Amino acid sequence: MSENKLKKHLPLYVNMEGKCIAIIGGGHIAERRLRTLSAFEGIFRVTAPDICAGIRELTENELSGRLLLTEKKYEPEDLNGCDIVLACTDDPGLNAQVGAQGGCAGK
Repeated sequence: MSENKLKKHLPLYVNMEGKCIAIIGGGHIAERRLRTLSAFEGIFRVTAPDICAGIRELTENELSGRLLLTEKKYEPEDLNGCDIVLACTDDPGLNAQVGAQGGCAGK
């Protein structure tokens, strides 16, 4: 396959049973990811200094009992015990830091 026809996205199928998902960021990007993931099993941990109303609503509805909100700045320890990490902030530098600390060696 020629280089210009290489695909950029790989659909992954992950068994979410018993998984802990860390979501760093509490705005609309994080909310969109959570709404998508709410149909799947798993425990979700959102860490951000400010958490939007839409995410708070999810704690009472679709993700009741499965969503832990922590209002504080991100620290590497926030990823402890998590199986999947999503960097969902509007700060590219912080997203890169989260990715590196979450085991992602990519960009």
